[in-house]
Amino acid sequence: MTLMPSFVKVCGVTSVADASMVARSGADALGLIFAPESRRLVGHDIARQIIVECGAALHCVGVFRHQSEDDILSTVASLHLSWVQLHDAPSRELLQDLRAAGVTFVIRALAYDDATTLDDEFFDAILLDAPQPGSGALVAWGDTLPRSWSRPVIIAGGLNDSNVAELVYTLSPWGVDGASGTEKSPGVKDGEKVASFVRNARVALEGKEDS
Repeated sequence: MTLMPSFVKVCGVTSVADASMVARSGADALGLIFAPESRRLVGHDIARQIIVECGAALHCVGVFRHQSEDDILSTVASLHLSWVQLHDAPSRELLQDLRAAGVTFVIRALAYDDATTLDDEFFDAILLDAPQPGSGALVAWGDTLPRSWSRPVIIAGGLNDSNVAELVYTLSPWGVDGASGTEKSPGVKDGEKVASFVRNARVALEGKEDS
C-alpha cells in the first residue's frame, strides 16, 4: 500500500459521538482499544457502530494488549478490521493469519527505550510509547529517537496539543498518537483538545515534510 506522507491518530475512542468528533477533526485514524485492563476499553457493539459510521472517513485501528492470539483474530474477523496495533510480541503465525484475514496495516507498539530486535519487514510502522501505555506520562525523549528503524515511526506517550509540535520538530517522526491529552476523562474526548491536537500535529508534520 502507498504510505500517506504523515499520520495523526487519536486513540482510546469509546463512543460513536467521540468517533465522529475525531473524524471531523481531520485525524487520519482513531484507536479502538480492546485490552481488557484499559480504562478506555470499547465494547464490540460500540466498536462496530464506530466502524460503520466513521470507517469511510478515517482508519479504525484495533489496539490489542494482553490478549490471546485467538482473541485477536476473532475480534479482527468479527469487526472486519484492516488496521491493528499490537503491544505484545506476535508470533509469525499470527502475523500471517492477520494478513490472510485482510489486515493491511500492522503497527508494532514498543516502549520507547525497548531494546527488542524486530524483523521490521513484518510490520508497517513502529509505535514508541511510554513504558505503561495509557498512563499519560510524557516520555523522556531527549533530542533524538532512541534508535533508528527501517519502518515509519509513530510517537506516543503523554502527547497533547501544547507539546506535540515541538516533539515533531525535535524527533521528526512519521506520525503521532494522542490519547489522554485529548480527553476530559479516561475514555471521554474533549472536542477542543482533539481539534487543537490534530491541528497542531498536522501543521508540524507538514512543516517537517517541507523542510
